[in-house]
Amino acid sequence: MLESPSVTVSSGRRVRFQFFPKGDLGGEGETDQCSLWLWGADASDLGPFQLTVGEASERSHGASEFCSLEDAMGGSSSVDIQLRLQNEVPSQEQVETQNVQQSLQLTGLERAEWQVFRIRDLVAQGDLHTSPPFRFHHVLLGDMYLELLPGTDLITLFFRCRVPTMKLRVGLSVGSAFSKSFIALGKTTYEDDLKAAMCLQVNLKAPGVLEPDGSLKVSCNLEEVVSIPPQLRDMIPKLDERALWPKRL
Repeated sequence: MLESPSVTVSSGRRVRFQFFPKGDLGGEGETDQCSLWLWGADASDLGPFQLTVGEASERSHGASEFCSLEDAMGGSSSVDIQLRLQNEVPSQEQVETQNVQQSLQLTGLERAEWQVFRIRDLVAQGDLHTSPPFRFHHVLLGDMYLELLPGTDLITLFFRCRVPTMKLRVGLSVGSAFSKSFIALGKTTYEDDLKAAMCLQVNLKAPGVLEPDGSLKVSCNLEEVVSIPPQLRDMIPKLDERALWPKRL
């Protein structure tokens, strides 16, 4: 599954895309059908809308069998996904600001790889950029993110988790020249992380940092669970046991 960043539409409502190139578990047809869904707490208040994949596939809702991957790509090497709201035409400035191309690959519950395309365009905008969410170690620990803060000469990469007082030792790396291992603390600020050196700074002009296509690939590894809040730690075995109970179909 590929998930887009949250974007703000229609008077402050925030939504995001979830795209499954090989289809999600809800599909009943062939495996060449891809799935597309629109997510967000306010999505039900958007009113009529159209979801478009490529140039030929359009629906008024998400679907497990949205279209074939061949139709979605339309002979190119990328997939263009659009949301059109009735009676709302975004300005060119809004389109350019929200058009951030990225992907996130998660290996098990210990490794995430975040790739940001057109990285120099993103840095030129000067805005903080957040990766799609992922979860390390146990789903109960909640969503985690990587964040990229552009700078004049360096970009700074942060690891974010939302559980207060939780401590995770993570390793961030970009290419072969920049890597760092540090203990990330939940609910910290950028100022705290910079002061404690709990981040990775990268020079985009250094050799071997950018991929051949000009994208930036950031690897994040969970190296150690240092500390989990006691209440959360006590809940994990109970939930793991409950997950093994027979399900009513």
